[in-house]
Amino acid sequence: MGVFPKQVTHRDMVRLLKALGYTPDPQRATSHQHWRLLDSEGRLRCKVTLDEHLEPYAGDLLKNLMNQMKLSKREFHAALAAM
Repeated sequence: MGVFPKQVTHRDMVRLLKALGYTPDPQRATSHQHWRLLDSEGRLRCKVTLDEHLEPYAGDLLKNLMNQMKLSKREFHAALAAM
């Protein structure tokens, strides 16, 4: 197994969210992007908030994003590697 990346770019994070089935909320007058993952019945399963100004995502911020996505470190990096 390869080494886990210590940081992730905003572009890679957006590609990952799209690959996992997340859809972006309409952008409002804010720098934050909100992404939603709905279950098969249309209910909200996860909501992830990205702020491009904090790129690259690393350390505690990356851990927080993984928690918002409800993915373990191993699941997150496996999904990232599969892109």
